[in-house]
Amino acid sequence: MEMNTMKNNNIIEIVFCLRANISTGRGTENYVLNLVKYKPEDINVLILDTDFTPVQRLSNVYVQNTISPIKRITIHRTNFANIDNIFLRMYRLIISNPIRKDIKRLKKTEYDTYNRIRRADVAYLFANEYSILFRGRNIPVIGSNHSDELTMFHPKSFASKLYSRFYIYLNFRNINGMHIFPKQKWLLPILEKKYGMKNNFILPIGVDTNLFNPDYALHNRKLKFLFVAALNYSKGLDIILPLIERFDNENIEFHVAGGGSLEDMVSSNKKIIYHGILSNNDLAILYRQCDVLIYPSHNDTYSTVALEALSSGLYVLIGDYLKGNFDDFENKYLEYLPMTVDSFYNKINEIIKNRAIIEHNKKEEYDLVKDNYDWTVIASEFYREIRNIVDET
Repeated sequence: MEMNTMKNNNIIEIVFCLRANISTGRGTENYVLNLVKYKPEDINVLILDTDFTPVQRLSNVYVQNTISPIKRITIHRTNFANIDNIFLRMYRLIISNPIRKDIKRLKKTEYDTYNRIRRADVAYLFANEYSILFRGRNIPVIGSNHSDELTMFHPKSFASKLYSRFYIYLNFRNINGMHIFPKQKWLLPILEKKYGMKNNFILPIGVDTNLFNPDYALHNRKLKFLFVAALNYSKGLDIILPLIERFDNENIEFHVAGGGSLEDMVSSNKKIIYHGILSNNDLAILYRQCDVLIYPSHNDTYSTVALEALSSGLYVLIGDYLKGNFDDFENKYLEYLPMTVDSFYNKINEIIKNRAIIEHNKKEEYDLVKDNYDWTVIASEFYREIRNIVDET
């Protein structure tokens, strides 16, 4: 077994392992970029990403300027696509796993780079399949809750139970800690007692409150409802699309931003004002122009979109699938709703009839976000957890 040797008694090097190219700019990639922006001097960061770029939301100039002080290694990514069919996912997990293929190719063709990655003091995995890369290393390997894979702990069918067992067997052997989001804090005793993980911590995602902030003078004549996400059914379009079709009211507007497999269905809908894929700056402007965020996602472990909306002063209607993540906003600026078309339809009708339901103190809402969820706060807490884990290890 290789033994870990610290490069400097006062410096910790952490490697972030991503499925996609960091310029993709989704929640995961933005998480990394903000951890880089606010990293302390006693932390060195190494980014391992891939050339897989499903949609590029961030400019290369912005990415390069953000990560210029650190080392980045981009490897070729075996073709990857989201799969809903559980049996095809099982085949990919066990037989054709793209990340395992990438690692084998890296070890065979770029052995020095392979070793460079493995020499980090801490590994943080945005894709838990990277755990195999650190097999035999006596270092903290921290898995994460950034994908929906941890839903494996409450599978709903025999096939998903089988999938979860294979996933745990293949990946958890090399992981000794887990970063989870607040809604799944119940996992902590399971991770420690059943899987022997000691390096666990709970921490939400952050938000740039300098960018996402309210328009305190906003007063729309028409109520503006907003949905922001990848345009597929798992993000809630199975609820959003039939929901919008029920309304024929000249005093409301439905705005949608994002891209994905159902983009044509959204862009061709005359009841929707479609904004496409927006830069962070343009998205921040759109938030400030709207009144209510609607977000009935089925598979988020956390919702960056909800946090951005709260920071921008919106009232938020969110699916109860995410209950546990935003409880400190509940009954003030946010409501959890059952994941049905009827529940969202009824609540929107209530709001149309009585705007007072969504009236709230935007300054108070924004301050709550800024004091507890700004990236400066979250990054500081993240690195504090990493230092503690290294010290204890």
